[in-house]
Amino acid sequence: MRPALQTVIVRSAVPLQSSANLASDEFRQNRSPELHAFHIHQLHFQLREWYGIKVEEPFLRDTVNVPYFDNHMTAYPSVTVRMDFAIPIRSEPSSTTATSSNSRTAA
Repeated sequence: MRPALQTVIVRSAVPLQSSANLASDEFRQNRSPELHAFHIHQLHFQLREWYGIKVEEPFLRDTVNVPYFDNHMTAYPSVTVRMDFAIPIRSEPSSTTATSSNSRTAA
């Protein structure tokens, strides 16, 4: 039987300076022997560190792969992401309009 996926939050919600003071850096480790796609719904994030390597990307993500752990590694694979809760990503409202299918013309 293989072990269940374990993603461990080691440090979470470290407040940073932002217009609404709602940004945070989160550090996550994958302690399982399986690749883990870390995903946040309704919010994009900036990848700050991947497996201990500083990252400076000019774009936002909604998913990042956290490598799997094997017994030969000296540290658990990890990522640090920065999320700004003051600017949520919202989907566009639906612009569909109701149409009547009961209209008939007299013959």
